[in-house]
Amino acid sequence: MRASLLLLAMAIVSSASALQVDGIPVRGKIHAVSVADIRDAIRAVQDKVSSVEVLNGDQMHVYFNPIDLGWIAVRRVHSKAPSDSTWPGWFRSGRGIDEPKVSQFMRTANELFVFPVMTPGEPQRDRKRMRLLDSSARRKLVDILAPHQNWYQYWYKLILTGPEPRNIGVLLRNGQSELVLFFSVSFTSSSGRIRGTFNGQHVSDMLEDMPGKKMDEWIRRFAQPQLGTTSRSNSR
Repeated sequence: MRASLLLLAMAIVSSASALQVDGIPVRGKIHAVSVADIRDAIRAVQDKVSSVEVLNGDQMHVYFNPIDLGWIAVRRVHSKAPSDSTWPGWFRSGRGIDEPKVSQFMRTANELFVFPVMTPGEPQRDRKRMRLLDSSARRKLVDILAPHQNWYQYWYKLILTGPEPRNIGVLLRNGQSELVLFFSVSFTSSSGRIRGTFNGQHVSDMLEDMPGKKMDEWIRRFAQPQLGTTSRSNSR
């Protein structure tokens, strides 16, 4: 009898901390929000979603699919006019690679790894084929990625008409902290659009034209083996 009661209690706890909404697993403080709230939070991300974590009634972490793109914070916005049904209830709160905390971390990172990314549209960290680069390569990469002015400061949206060519990813590490970046195509450069994670949280940005070209040069010099037989000139 006692064992049956214990199993029943475990089942109640489990059902209270996890569910699925439209096939997407949801965990955390699920009773703090409605199913409609969860759907709105997923819709706010405007991308493929793997799971949702409810932190409280006003904030969720929505995890991308693939999971190596990390999570993004989605927050409830309280409208000044509650009767206005057109007011969005939830907004994504993204982070840029050009943020001061991210830039400062780049400058203090003491390890740099490079790895191939076979499908940049759905990037994954290739832990088996990571290659450690030296301090010279790390300094040159940081010189390109750390300055705020090297990043595009206006709104943009990229529309790709076909599969992206093979590209690379990098991992910058200092102790337990790490920045993972996946390179992708943009309008003028093979490395302009960059997505990844900073300690698990999603980050994204796009390089300006000239820094993007410098990034291409860096890839040709330090990461050509990770590109296989495909040259940068053929991947534009």
